[in-house]
Amino acid sequence: MGEIQCIGLLKFNHSDLTTIADDLKQFINEGLAAYDFWQYSNELVENEWWEEFRKRFPAIFDYIKGATFLTGNDKKYLARVLAFPTEISIIGNTIKLSGTIWDGATWEILMNYLYFRYLAKDYVWYTDADPIDEIHWRSEQAVVNII
Repeated sequence: MGEIQCIGLLKFNHSDLTTIADDLKQFINEGLAAYDFWQYSNELVENEWWEEFRKRFPAIFDYIKGATFLTGNDKKYLARVLAFPTEISIIGNTIKLSGTIWDGATWEILMNYLYFRYLAKDYVWYTDADPIDEIHWRSEQAVVNII
């Protein structure tokens, strides 16, 4: 397995994004720390591990609990979602996120979570492996809500 370069864009109805970007940086830093905890804290038994994770990383626990692929307390699936950007910039009314992640990971769940957390107008994410003509903003895609 290799690595891929990811770009994520969160579009807003306004351009005063400093406060959102600052909060997003804190969220990402918590996520990077959660990733390290996941990688290097094997001494705890499963239930204790999840309790410690929830205490140390409340924002990240909130993010992953919405990930429907998690079955029970299986930690191995965290590899797909504990992949965070390492760079943030503001371009007009858009926050740009970028970083290198494992090619088995996805930013779809992350970007969808951030979209709702920060009340963004739209989002898109893509990798350096995606054909540029197949990149579409969320609002351009067919979104199905399952109740």
